[in-house]
Amino acid sequence: MDGSDVVLAGREVRLGYFEHRVAEALYGAPGQSARWSRRVSGRIGRTQVLAVEVVRVPTEFSEGDGLAVLHVRFGADPLTELEGLTDLSASEHGRSNREAIEALLPAGTGVAKGFRRCWTLVHLTRSEGPWPEVMPAAYSAWGARDQWLWLLAAATPVDRYPPDPEEHADSFRGRVRFSADWQALVLRDGAAFLGTTADPEDRGSFHRLARTHVHSIYLDAFLLGRLQMKALGDLTERVAAIRSHRLDSSAIATLERQLIDFRSVLGADHVTVRGKGNELLAAYREQHRLTELRARVVDDLAVCTRVVEASTARAVNAALGIVTVLGVPFSLVYGGAALAVGSSSGAFLWATGLSVLLAGAALALVPPLRGMLRALRGSSRTRRRTEPRDGPTSQGGASGA
Repeated sequence: MDGSDVVLAGREVRLGYFEHRVAEALYGAPGQSARWSRRVSGRIGRTQVLAVEVVRVPTEFSEGDGLAVLHVRFGADPLTELEGLTDLSASEHGRSNREAIEALLPAGTGVAKGFRRCWTLVHLTRSEGPWPEVMPAAYSAWGARDQWLWLLAAATPVDRYPPDPEEHADSFRGRVRFSADWQALVLRDGAAFLGTTADPEDRGSFHRLARTHVHSIYLDAFLLGRLQMKALGDLTERVAAIRSHRLDSSAIATLERQLIDFRSVLGADHVTVRGKGNELLAAYREQHRLTELRARVVDDLAVCTRVVEASTARAVNAALGIVTVLGVPFSLVYGGAALAVGSSSGAFLWATGLSVLLAGAALALVPPLRGMLRALRGSSRTRRRTEPRDGPTSQGGASGA
């Protein structure tokens, strides 16, 4: 693979593949680009980096956050290189990876502190001969191609995470078949495309075209999934931070507006009428249970809304009840005073004092009135607004191979 393989397909070409609202989330509106890219010549360990992209998270969901994509080329041992690329932990190797990645990113950006692992997308072909078996004998029933496919998608060696050899079908639920020439597997921590026929490595070959698709439109389908996961994850945290004694109608309304924005900007599950982009996104969403997560957010917000509406209704009813009941002694005393002694300042003061005494006695002796007063006091108590907690704004790391 040479540098021309990762020349990012032009904006117009990629816009033509995706539906309009999806394209805006991935590339920005006309005149407001959400994408930055450049060719580079760098290394992360032994792996050569050919190009870097940064995709800004739509401003409806975040200020200053984004996804970083590194297009790389493997050497003679892709499995070992892939394992080494994923580490962003606090270990010495993870810190070294972070420093190497940040050196390639635009000035003022960096890998978010919460990220401990890169999400990887791999495309691998073989120039001649069948794929050799690379997993222990217990996995021989999987066949060599599926062994490679799983290891590339998982980006994790078998000795660190051994899948159940008997659960082949479950391990490959995320398989997407393209043709007799290639197929893909989507797992939680990565995805892989594997050539199943020989790659002659010439410019007119099918595998050359497939490689371009992986580095452009299929990558973008996964980036949309990553954006969906981030937006839903942040919204879930905000909803989970709500407590019953701090419910605030304006804060709930803000969260509901954010959910509507998610549906209109990022919430697509059908992104194109051509190709396999829909299947790839569906496999990614299933691995991360995004459909269930979105349904839970909707249900939780609905519960919060019902509680706020019920509290508001109780407060209104209490206020009306208190005004109605306490208005009776005031009106009776004022009316009686006017008939008995006429309209004078002394009569007014006398009537007011008597009315206050009667109202106080009513509040003390009539339990329903005390309940209304408690409801009114509870509704007017100052509440803390449910706002998202502040955090660092930095670029999230994601590696594309």
